[in-house]
Amino acid sequence: MYSLPCRYKTFIRIIKQNIIFALTILILVLIVFALMTPYKWTMLVTFDLNKRQIYKNALFFVLGDLKTTFKHFIATFIYVLISVALVYLHFFFGIIFFVIFGVAAYGLISQLNIYKQMQDFIAQSPGGHENINW
Repeated sequence: MYSLPCRYKTFIRIIKQNIIFALTILILVLIVFALMTPYKWTMLVTFDLNKRQIYKNALFFVLGDLKTTFKHFIATFIYVLISVALVYLHFFFGIIFFVIFGVAAYGLISQLNIYKQMQDFIAQSPGGHENINW
């Protein structure tokens, strides 16, 4: 049986480690982009900003106030768990609950957590929403 020389084994091990590192970074970036989504939609509807400013501000809001972002994530996660539990326990009641309250409840959770943070920032900045693009 043929075995690889030692330098090739080391090279393959380094490649595997770099792939794991790259996948970790990719997963973290995807998580940040997922956390930016409610901020992006709220800024898109509320303020007159271009796409670059929306993404930059959403990133600053996510990384700038991790407490609010984490609170929004936990509230959304609890809401999803309740919805799935209702569908699992009683399918008809769960579907009716989701049809009636599904989108509206998520919007309410988002606006209670996210818009307050944006309003606090806008109220502190001179000039209102014109200066929201850092």
